[in-house]
Amino acid sequence: MAAEVFGNQQRTSTVNGILKAEAVRRFSGAVRAQKVEYLKNVISLVDNEEFENSILNIPGQRSGVSLRYFYMLIGSDDFVKPDRMILRFLESATGCKSITPDLAYKIVRSVCELLRDSFPNMTPRLLDNTIWRFQSQEARENAGKNKGRCHEGVFIHSNRRCQ
Repeated sequence: MAAEVFGNQQRTSTVNGILKAEAVRRFSGAVRAQKVEYLKNVISLVDNEEFENSILNIPGQRSGVSLRYFYMLIGSDDFVKPDRMILRFLESATGCKSITPDLAYKIVRSVCELLRDSFPNMTPRLLDNTIWRFQSQEARENAGKNKGRCHEGVFIHSNRRCQ
């Protein structure tokens, strides 16, 4: 099924990960278990503790990155997908090399709140997308030439420990 239907035989993790196709099957099963059958009703899954727990218990989904991205894809502006691009940007901008997906989520949401006075339409989703596009452009232009460089003018370095 993984190869024929989904065209993907990759695993969710290199260590004991299930097939991504199996993760998709379980994810869709969790949606159906909540009796959501129409796109217009999917938004009701946001902040549904039972649904979230069922997703986070899928092997390879414990971090919640896929769950947050799902929320973004169904139309919520309140979430961030703290993937490698976001983590690298925040690590470079802050000088902290131990930013977790949860901390990245909190940082982007907090920065969004700070920016909202100047940019009233700013949302976590929009800021996530802006960071992602910036990182993509940086990667294309520099191809690793400026590894570890701070994105001056975006964040100010702090000597405080990352928390």
